[in-house]
Amino acid sequence: MAESAAPSREFPSCSGVSGGRGGRWAAAATWVTRSGGRSQPRPPATWWRSISAWRGAGSTGPGSARRITNGEWTPCVAGRVSLRSRLPGVSCAWCMEFALAEPDYVAVTEMAGEDISTEALCRCLDRYLWAGDFVDGNDVIEVGCGTGPGLGYLLGRAKTLLAGDISPAMVDLSRDHYGDRVDIRQIQAEATPFPDNSADVIIIFEALYMLSSADKFITECRRILRPNGTVLVSNANKDLYDFNPCLHSTVYHGVVELAKLFDAYGFQTKFWGSTPLSSISLRQRLMRPVKKFAMSLNMIPKTMAGKRFLKRFVFGHLVTMPAEITNDMLANMKETIVSVVSRTVISEIAPCREFKVIYCAATMK
Repeated sequence: MAESAAPSREFPSCSGVSGGRGGRWAAAATWVTRSGGRSQPRPPATWWRSISAWRGAGSTGPGSARRITNGEWTPCVAGRVSLRSRLPGVSCAWCMEFALAEPDYVAVTEMAGEDISTEALCRCLDRYLWAGDFVDGNDVIEVGCGTGPGLGYLLGRAKTLLAGDISPAMVDLSRDHYGDRVDIRQIQAEATPFPDNSADVIIIFEALYMLSSADKFITECRRILRPNGTVLVSNANKDLYDFNPCLHSTVYHGVVELAKLFDAYGFQTKFWGSTPLSSISLRQRLMRPVKKFAMSLNMIPKTMAGKRFLKRFVFGHLVTMPAEITNDMLANMKETIVSVVSRTVISEIAPCREFKVIYCAATMK
């Protein structure tokens, strides 16, 4: 069997592979020709026109396959990808065996000590202010807590507080900061270790769209929550024309989708909009179509480090992301938060086009 010549350019990094719990996976790969069994660092140059079949963990059985375009595929844990050349006169089959690693959530999270916009800080502060009235005197769980910027504030208002995140790095960072003040665990949101009927409020801020299954998460919430318990959600608003999804996201839900999703599991929903487009700066307004155009060319950086320069250009002066939200911080920034966020009750009947962020309080019927 004839072999194709090696390409003149590098094979795109396998960090572009998608799959698992809603993320981009890093993969260690070895390409092997079936004819000679010799390892190669990359597939033939014709791979861009290849049809690839995946077999491995999570497949529906022998012979199952998914069509793959431009190096994108959806394995779960490990498997094999096969590529067959389609150029005339070339008959060469290649395969890649790979092992997958967890997505790097740290790279897409606003970490303590990093520069962020005043708007981003106000949004972070406001969602915990909003949650405060729901958590007062209640048993609370925050899922997808990241590095836990709001845990100290919640701890001061809740009866009890538990928290967790799927990322070991995030859990370690939050534990380093809070010590034994908060019980922080490494968990998967769709299958938590928390007992039945053990909580009054479950919080998931800017993380629902990272989950592999929102349905499984809501089923888990019904198990954990007591009667009349509430799930608090904060989501970036997907219904804006210049919306840019997070690198590790799976499915975003707007107000319409969230209402239908929670209603199917016996929850009643109420919605708020945060950060109205009517109050953003002239520079931001002018940059929205530019952002949309850059997105169409895949030019928007995916990580926080890559976005930092753009933030400085769009927002101007940047501020420092705190490790913990304090009452003094909230008091000092109260007027700024109100002016930037302008939290307003909104309807769930139609997609929201007026606010950057959506809050949802879903209460068990």
